[in-house]
Amino acid sequence: MQETFARAIAARHRYQVGSNGRAWLCRILCNLAVSERRRRARDERLRTRVIALAPAPPSEPEPHALDDAELVAALAELHPADRRILELAELEELSYREIARALECPVGTVMSRLHRARRRLRQAAQARLPAQTETLLAAA
Repeated sequence: MQETFARAIAARHRYQVGSNGRAWLCRILCNLAVSERRRRARDERLRTRVIALAPAPPSEPEPHALDDAELVAALAELHPADRRILELAELEELSYREIARALECPVGTVMSRLHRARRRLRQAAQARLPAQTETLLAAA
């Protein structure tokens, strides 16, 4: 109801003097109700899609997951600049803009450097996985 009057006041210049004011307000109310119903239906469709696309939580840990020591070793293989930008983004949870201020470079540069650093870390971690698997097979 409040939104109806707020819209009516905002659109008062479109009201034609001498016309039915009650009908004009009712039309605004009906339009708001229709818009709200559409918004809720759209939100529900989106919610359904998100739930359908969400991955199921893993019941068991991944067999090839890195432990903390191996992750630290993979990080140690990275260039110091890559480690620094990953630290700012992942550990300190800074936004791109905040990282750009800290490193005194453009936001686009932060985005590309962060992408490359993550890719290099992923490659270093994957290089460690076959060694981990061979070690487990040799011990068995």
